[in-house]
Amino acid sequence: MQDLAGFDALLEALQSLPPPKREAVLGSLPPALASRAREALVIPPVLGTLDTLISTDQAGGHRGPAPDRHALLAEAFGLKPMVLERAADHPDDLDGYERVSKLGQGGMGEVLEVRDPVLDRRVALKKVDGREVGAEAVMRFIEEARLTAKLQHPGIVSVHGIGRLDDDRLYYTMQRVRGRTLTKHIQALHGDPPPDLKPPTLHRIVGWFHSACEAMAYAHSRGVIHRDLKPENIMIGAFGEVLVMDWGIAKPLGQLVPTDEDATLVDPEHIIQRRSLQEGSPLETRTGDAVGTPMYMPPEQARGDLAALSPASDVFSLGAVLYQILTGRYPFEGEKPLAVMMQVILGRRRPLEGDLPIPQPLADICDKAMAQAAGDRFPDAGALATAVAEWLEGARKRTDALRLVREADALVPAIAEHRQAAREARRAAQGMLAGLPPYAPVAQKYAAWAKAEEAEASARAAAQAEVLREERLRAALSHVPELPEAHGRLARLYQDRHAAAEAERDEAETIRYASLLRTHASALPATSSQREEYLAYLADEGRLSLLTDPPDAAAELFRVVAEGRRARPEPVRALTERPVSRLRLPSGSYLIRLSAPGCATVDYPVHVERRRHWDGRRAGEQGERPVRLPPADAVGPDEVFVPAGPALLGGDPAAVDGLRSQTAWVDDFVIERDPVTNGAYLQFIHALVQAGREADAIRWAPRINGDAADHTYTWNTRLPVVMIDFECAQAYARWRAEHTGLPWRLPTAAEWEKAARGVDGRCFPWGNHLDPTWCKMRDSAPAQRPLVAVDAYPDDLSPYGVRGMGGNVREWTTEPFEVDAGAQAPRVARGGCYEAAEAGCRVASRFSVRLEARHQWLGFRLVRSL
Repeated sequence: MQDLAGFDALLEALQSLPPPKREAVLGSLPPALASRAREALVIPPVLGTLDTLISTDQAGGHRGPAPDRHALLAEAFGLKPMVLERAADHPDDLDGYERVSKLGQGGMGEVLEVRDPVLDRRVALKKVDGREVGAEAVMRFIEEARLTAKLQHPGIVSVHGIGRLDDDRLYYTMQRVRGRTLTKHIQALHGDPPPDLKPPTLHRIVGWFHSACEAMAYAHSRGVIHRDLKPENIMIGAFGEVLVMDWGIAKPLGQLVPTDEDATLVDPEHIIQRRSLQEGSPLETRTGDAVGTPMYMPPEQARGDLAALSPASDVFSLGAVLYQILTGRYPFEGEKPLAVMMQVILGRRRPLEGDLPIPQPLADICDKAMAQAAGDRFPDAGALATAVAEWLEGARKRTDALRLVREADALVPAIAEHRQAAREARRAAQGMLAGLPPYAPVAQKYAAWAKAEEAEASARAAAQAEVLREERLRAALSHVPELPEAHGRLARLYQDRHAAAEAERDEAETIRYASLLRTHASALPATSSQREEYLAYLADEGRLSLLTDPPDAAAELFRVVAEGRRARPEPVRALTERPVSRLRLPSGSYLIRLSAPGCATVDYPVHVERRRHWDGRRAGEQGERPVRLPPADAVGPDEVFVPAGPALLGGDPAAVDGLRSQTAWVDDFVIERDPVTNGAYLQFIHALVQAGREADAIRWAPRINGDAADHTYTWNTRLPVVMIDFECAQAYARWRAEHTGLPWRLPTAAEWEKAARGVDGRCFPWGNHLDPTWCKMRDSAPAQRPLVAVDAYPDDLSPYGVRGMGGNVREWTTEPFEVDAGAQAPRVARGGCYEAAEAGCRVASRFSVRLEARHQWLGFRLVRSL
């Protein structure tokens, strides 16, 4: 009893204080005692209000016994009647708060901003006039304050106290929230921002939505459902805080029983009879058969099926909020509440589409949250919050990953610039050194060396930037393993490297980059055109078309395969269709042997590239271009016909002074099978002498260092002629043309290279590997002989059947070694020679030779156009 007397004394002391100061004292009490005192302090103002309402009802002819105010409070607050009896009416002062401004007007009263003079803070004061709204509404108001006060969560507005004003209106004070409703931010996201509101990103606004879900997860864990969740009831504070507002129709799950305010909805006709459902806006909170806001109601709430309400009902409303975030629209159509509620009940939701891209994971979350059957939704707001949090984390990682992709993209121009600078500096260095003999003083080479070092520095910078770019893209995948932007860029990078490795005949790197390309291409979305492109590239197929002249020429297809480290033609089949049109073939090198009555047999090499079409036409050429078979008598027994077409030239990094890879068109021509021999050249000299041109014969005769050559050795008729300068070779070509009536001449560098390697860019005439026994080179024999007969190495054979282009002697061409050089500039010599190492035998190698130079390893052969 002593404890009871002490509690009564405490109540009397607290009742004598104005509300603001009373709140300060309550805040200093132990939580359990403060909670008990708050409940007891609520009773006096509530009793006074209920007395007034009961008197009004009786005066208005209310039938039946007067309500027991103690029973009403006992039911509302769970207090024992003995506590109610001890609580006496207390005539409260006006309020003790200082009015600042009006914040809003609701259906049951108004909300003011007031100042608490004791704690010097501003709070919101919500009040209701019971004489205007009725006893049940007042009880709902009280329940709202009490229920909200029990939900202690950062995302739920905290209630400070409850009381009665001097005009009998009830009020409660709560946290003053400064900010904007989620509705305003949704409007800003979709292009309709207020003048002073910066539009949020989707990620940010979904982050706020997640905070609201977490607040509701707490309420659900306390057994409370909101029943009126909508963007207007979610407030975003000035510093990003998120608060779920307006718990006016919230209910503890155990108290969801039908009342006059929550009558079960029987059928649509019953709705039509209710005027409240046919008037007003579907965005307003309704009280009646189905409480809540129609646009956001779950079907069970729209039907008024209170027994079916659960946390999943709030999940549906949150899903409707998410729908509005994603689309900028309401999920259901209708101008009147009745029309909207019928759409809700029938499940006729608008398609999930809007003016902004909708991430599929969020669309899936929204669909599940708004499932028609409660059992198909997230069970509560906690599960929904988890799903949204996972998307937010994924979106954050995606943002970080895309930032890394952008950083990788930003390196691309620098890589290109460094590579271009390296190429230019390398060309400049080569040009400087080309004009100097090897024995030139070091001082004359410094400038060229400096340019070479500049090229190396630029190449290193390009390589470092390329590595950094690759690291950025791989780091992006560590954030989001399935990120298509990173996979696509890495796939392109590895495709380029694969193509380069394949061109360089680097089998190990080719296999490596093919594997990396397949990995990243396969990670792209199944519908991606990039994925199809890369996988088609890896399929390693191309197309072949072929026309011949004459059109009925027989065609035998051979696949060029590596056997014993040499390229050998292996029969595939006869090409009987005419014309051959876009024949699908595995990529690689092929040889087509063409024959027709009265025509020379023609070997026509082709190179089918990945996803490319070989049709034998010049780049950009329109129409058909057949492969010509010349008349049988147009090609002599020691001559070879090289048909017109494209050829892959240069591109061998191991070649001496080689050029970059390029596809060049070369017209058809006839080339001598062997270099010009001593026997053939001797006929030229004898012809000059017989014509009385002894001076010319002496001028064109082979010699070295001004002395006549050793005839006993040099004039072996089967050896290639050497020790002649460029003018000697030109003079012989003119004599042959006059003597035969055919347009013999020295070959261009492109003609020589195509005749030597065909069209597939091979390194040697016979393939991509070298054995010293296959051509006359430095390592061919233990006792070196300078020259051998032109037919001494039958394996030194090109795809067309031209001999001796890999060794024995180098040969003159008409191409100046330097671009845009004058008529007296050094010429390009091609081919290997008896003293060359492997690099010198590669057919893409180029050697600068002065016009007047005569060497024991330098000869020539002739070509002619048909």
